[in-house]
Amino acid sequence: MKKKKAPVVTLRQSLAYEPAELTFGTSGLRGLVKDITNLEAYVNVRGFLAWLIAAGDAAAGAAVYTAGDLRPSTSAVVVEDGYRGDILQAVWRAVTDAGMVAVNLGHVPTPALSLYALERRAPSIMVTGSHIPFDRNGIKFTRPGGEVMKEDERPILAAVAAARKAEYDRPFEQSRFDDRGMLRPEHRVEAPAEDAAAAEEYVRRYTSAFPAGALAGTSVLVWEHSAVGRELLARVLSELGARVVSAGRSDSFVPVDTEAVTEEMLRQVQALADGNGGASLAAVVSTDGDSDRPLVFAVREGRVSFIPGDLLGLLAARWLGVRHVAVPVSVNDAVDESCRSAGIELVKTKIGSPHVISALKEAGWEGNGGFLTGAPLPVPGGSTLRPLPTRDAVLPILCGLASGLKTGELPRRFGRTAVLRDFPMTAAAEIVRWLAPAQDAAVEAMFSAGVIRVRDRSGAERQLTTTEPLAEEISGIHAALGRYFPAEDGFDEVSSINWVDGVRVRFASGDVVHFRPSGNAPEMRFYTVSDTPERAGAILERGISAGGTLRRMARDAADRLALSAYKAAPQAVSLHGAVQHYAWGGYDFIPQLLGQDNPGREPCAELWLGAHPRGLAQAEIGGTRITLDRLIAFDPWLTLGSDVALRHNGRLPYLFKVLDVREMLSVQAHPSRAQAEQGFARENAAGIPLDAPQRVFRDENHKPEVHVALTEFWMLHGFRPLEETVDALSTEPELAPLAAGITARLAAAGREPEPRQAILRELYGRLMEMAQPEVDGILDPLLRRLETEEAAGRLHKEQPGFWAVRASRTYGLPGGHRDRGIFSIYLLNLVKLRPGQGTFQPPGVLHAYLEGANVELMANSDNVLRGGLTPKHVDVAQLLATVSFRDERVGVLEGRATSETSREYETPADEFALERIEVAPGVPYSGGREHSADSLVCIEGAAAVIAGGRTLAVTRGSCALVPANLPYSVAARGPRAVLFKAGVPAQ
Repeated sequence: MKKKKAPVVTLRQSLAYEPAELTFGTSGLRGLVKDITNLEAYVNVRGFLAWLIAAGDAAAGAAVYTAGDLRPSTSAVVVEDGYRGDILQAVWRAVTDAGMVAVNLGHVPTPALSLYALERRAPSIMVTGSHIPFDRNGIKFTRPGGEVMKEDERPILAAVAAARKAEYDRPFEQSRFDDRGMLRPEHRVEAPAEDAAAAEEYVRRYTSAFPAGALAGTSVLVWEHSAVGRELLARVLSELGARVVSAGRSDSFVPVDTEAVTEEMLRQVQALADGNGGASLAAVVSTDGDSDRPLVFAVREGRVSFIPGDLLGLLAARWLGVRHVAVPVSVNDAVDESCRSAGIELVKTKIGSPHVISALKEAGWEGNGGFLTGAPLPVPGGSTLRPLPTRDAVLPILCGLASGLKTGELPRRFGRTAVLRDFPMTAAAEIVRWLAPAQDAAVEAMFSAGVIRVRDRSGAERQLTTTEPLAEEISGIHAALGRYFPAEDGFDEVSSINWVDGVRVRFASGDVVHFRPSGNAPEMRFYTVSDTPERAGAILERGISAGGTLRRMARDAADRLALSAYKAAPQAVSLHGAVQHYAWGGYDFIPQLLGQDNPGREPCAELWLGAHPRGLAQAEIGGTRITLDRLIAFDPWLTLGSDVALRHNGRLPYLFKVLDVREMLSVQAHPSRAQAEQGFARENAAGIPLDAPQRVFRDENHKPEVHVALTEFWMLHGFRPLEETVDALSTEPELAPLAAGITARLAAAGREPEPRQAILRELYGRLMEMAQPEVDGILDPLLRRLETEEAAGRLHKEQPGFWAVRASRTYGLPGGHRDRGIFSIYLLNLVKLRPGQGTFQPPGVLHAYLEGANVELMANSDNVLRGGLTPKHVDVAQLLATVSFRDERVGVLEGRATSETSREYETPADEFALERIEVAPGVPYSGGREHSADSLVCIEGAAAVIAGGRTLAVTRGSCALVPANLPYSVAARGPRAVLFKAGVPAQ
């Protein structure tokens, strides 16, 4: 019998982490150091070299020139990043395994490496993260003929994928890598001896082309920080005659972004200048981490001023006398004006050196100042500078200094740039997608007098007709940008939008904003241009502040993405309610329900789980929270169902709440739908603002309510039978005169409703319209006596007098007057509910919650007519016209069992239906398919809502919304779970 072979365990199966693949950004591969294992760096280098060999651009035995910047992970293991880094070691191992020779040019600028390799028609590999933070790094490949272009990225990544598969499939025991993706000690290569030739050649490039003494008499401070080219830059300046002072060296990596100069950086540079020559300096110069982007500050009378890279590039181009320039679309439009006035041909490209190189003839530069040359250029007074078609920092610094940094001769346009880090990449991409034409049919749109002209990638322009879909699409983008950049923030009309790279918006005033996401990092760049530095700075601040334009765009983008995901796969979503902190609320029940502390003892009265504008719940989809009204408005038929969406104008017809009543609420009633419609129209016609204190009707809807007690619950509900009212009044000597004559009238009325209602209307109306001195004259002695009885322990909650005393303490009126709402305590049914019992309040029924916690479900309205026990406005006439004067005992709702797990609290309302659900292990609740938007709040235990193939956990205090017609079930996640469900009854 043959033995079975033991299965081969591959490297991929053995990795103790989840690999993350490097991706190309605007210039090279970038990623977090924790993700750039030796393995990931290795397969990328192997893929690049395989691609070169396949293309005939490299061969076995050929040299591959390598170098790195000074960030820790370039040439050492970084413990803080999970023992990652030492990327150069992986590069050398990969070059060796490809049968080629790794040449170590040391720590030199990227342009120095590129120059050396290009002169020898050899590939090069630079390990650098450029200007990005030290927790990231990258790898930049250069072909023997120049930089890797955008069209090269896809085939390179395909070759990398093949190399990755080969390594992943290798048996783990035979792999060069351990389970952390790092080279095993026995497979590390000895670092090649460092060759200083590239550094020397780079220095000679400038000292041989510029005239001797070109910078004589110029004092320059070199801010060294952790720039890899700090010493070479100082050498070049010194050999060209400048008096050089070097300062600010850092042994730890400093991520200097030459496009995003902050106030903090300015203060740092000013301090360096003050301590190293001050007013004697002409400039402070530096570079980014890999020294391919310049950083220049002019010093005038001792004060430093930043010269943005795009303007520095313009100074260099003018000094060199070039006639054709290529720049990215993000540069200051002073470049456009200057080139136009000087007759220089200007080409605008996407952002990134590969794009600039594609359009390069003589010279070009990027917004960061990195300068590229595509042809031999004569240096004024010197010799010819040979081409270097990659970003370079030294050339624009030298040209700027040689020209005297005369920025005053440039058009007076001022730019500012910032980078928002930790900006979600998905949101950034969605922002650009949403604010750009879908079909890439235009790269620019111009607006004038209602006419839209567009330019395509070929440069052809045409006017759009109003019936074209593209015109409608661009008009929508124009309107959206107008909302993000409104007139109240100082913005004029949008005059043009450019989509060459990101979104660049020009306003009729000349202001410019441009936002563009990073290609491979969670960053959004924001550029501004204006006629004054103050305005450019103000626009920048408004754009990048915590509540600013870009963050609002990101929130809107996240909402759109979440809504699209919700529509593509309808699902139950978590609802996060809005807590209302009314003074009558309790301190403990709602915070404990939500699992929150309340150390400040802030009253928490109501938890709203609906779409009412005064307290919007938020639906959570994939980690993004969206207000419930927006979720519903996105697709009312999806969330509400077609029938409910049509009947209720696309709105959720109910408002679901949890209440905790510590102090009694006002006596109140709600209008019928007809009364609400008439009252709303009447108050609108009278010009009463919606938020005015005397406003009664705040919408056109009625407000029937049902509630169920969660604790022992006390309330007033409807007029008690008149016979009981007479007894209650007669029991209190101070109130007995109010009952005079009623007994005889009752005997005559019998059970006929109309005369009984007339008696009640007359009694209640007399009390509500009674002069205040008469009210005080009755209630003062009553309350003094009741307080004596309370002190003697003779008052209890079952007695109206108990609540009368509490009301007097809670709702005293100014001047020591008494609130006439106390009379209602004797006229209305005093109800005590056990947990699980409830009542229904139809329109017109006077009621007041006195004490306890409950769940409440009502029509989505805010119309309340108050009858006392409140400091708020009481409209007696409207109240009397609204109240129902039927006298009857309360119909307590016990709930009707509709299944083994549910009880329904039946009401005549067509907007809502309330159920209590109790599930146990093995006994789930089925929500079925025929339903509208169902909201479920968990009051006890924990459960799972299973819908659409997904499971949503709900614990005590959490809420779920299940969209219409999505079958679902609720299962216990413990011994027992109690939930309440709000829904819409079927018609």
